[in-house]
Amino acid sequence: MNACIFQSDSFDLCSAFWDNFPSFLYHISPALVTVLGGSILVQRFFISHANESSLIDDLNSQLNSILEDALEYWNLPCANGDEKQRGKILEQRIKGAIRRLSADLTYYTSRYSRGKQKCLLQLLTNVSDACTNGEFESKKKPVDSGRYLIIVNSVNSIRSELLHQKL
Repeated sequence: MNACIFQSDSFDLCSAFWDNFPSFLYHISPALVTVLGGSILVQRFFISHANESSLIDDLNSQLNSILEDALEYWNLPCANGDEKQRGKILEQRIKGAIRRLSADLTYYTSRYSRGKQKCLLQLLTNVSDACTNGEFESKKKPVDSGRYLIIVNSVNSIRSELLHQKL
């Protein structure tokens, strides 16, 4: 008999809760909508910023690859067949890396930084010119260790712009 009274009381309590639930939702729904909307906006901002940072990191690693290949290429004497073959491979790697960097930088500027597009693409042109001017792809290319400093300066200028965007 006590169990029936308990069940009856819990039923009344449950019934009272469900009867007042629409009123409860009416009072709390603006706060729930505000919190939910704010969390979605904050999440979109942080995801977008994380994606931009990841792309900048990838662009920096591409710049490092260009620096390594340019250092080897411009310090490689093309005296014998093996060195000439290695030089041809490095020429292709440098040109391919510059094209890839150009495509990725164009995507980056169109997505995240339209105002800096001309500046970054001009800096990329400077990197390309530094890497491929002079005796690039000539049959009797001399060692040009001074060219590496020009390449480093041009790569560092584009890198500093990218890091400025990241911060």
